[in-house]
Amino acid sequence: MIKREPGDRPNQRGAAAVELALVLPILVVLLAAPLLFGRVFLHHSMAVKAAHDAARFLASAPQRDITWRKRDGTEAGAAALARAIAQNTLAEAYTGFAAPSVDVFCDGEICTKATVPSRVQVIVQMYISDEVFTGLTGQYTGDWGIPVRADVTMAYVGK
Repeated sequence: MIKREPGDRPNQRGAAAVELALVLPILVVLLAAPLLFGRVFLHHSMAVKAAHDAARFLASAPQRDITWRKRDGTEAGAAALARAIAQNTLAEAYTGFAAPSVDVFCDGEICTKATVPSRVQVIVQMYISDEVFTGLTGQYTGDWGIPVRADVTMAYVGK
């Protein structure tokens, strides 16, 4: 038997390992949340910038570019170029499952009419999936991920 002197502490080997085992899951969750929210905010700001750039271009496009259409009636001219501007801005946005979608509207309808609109609108939609902490955040983000949407409407001022 080991004789203890007054003031000696009992053996505490392994106490730090037990404390770490208890605290580590909480620390991982606390690390996962800011990383996921930071990624969502980054992609939201990218979506807003893409929608704003495309809407600004479309709102100031010349009338001949707004009213110009392909023979088959599909979107062409400034609306197609505005969509390409938004998609180019979002080219580096890795969201996970699906690519971001860009919708361009003139007076609330798809830009296929040969009339000059009074307002233009660009909507960017994407879903952000969390691939790093899927086990922790999967129950909150769902199958598709966190939806991110940017909607920018501007008055048409082109000449």
